[in-house]
Amino acid sequence: MSQSYGYAPRLMQAREAARYLGVSESKFRSLDLQSKRSGGNRLWDLRDLDDYADRLEYNGEKTCEIETNDKAAAAFGMTPNQAAA
Repeated sequence: MSQSYGYAPRLMQAREAARYLGVSESKFRSLDLQSKRSGGNRLWDLRDLDDYADRLEYNGEKTCEIETNDKAAAAFGMTPNQAAA
């Protein structure tokens, strides 16, 4: 059962973490973000969620370096530098 807070808790279950990021729960689960375990609960840290949001692009502009898979670049006939551009 979801609780209502006047603030974002440090650790959140998937539903609250998805809401915090502004995405659906199914989209959130597809993001493959790190989680922590407390007993049988899978929890996401507010700091990790903020870090994810900070790394997103603004209006299609790159704000961080993108890691490129060399094998994938080669499969498309590109060098890793071309793939990252």
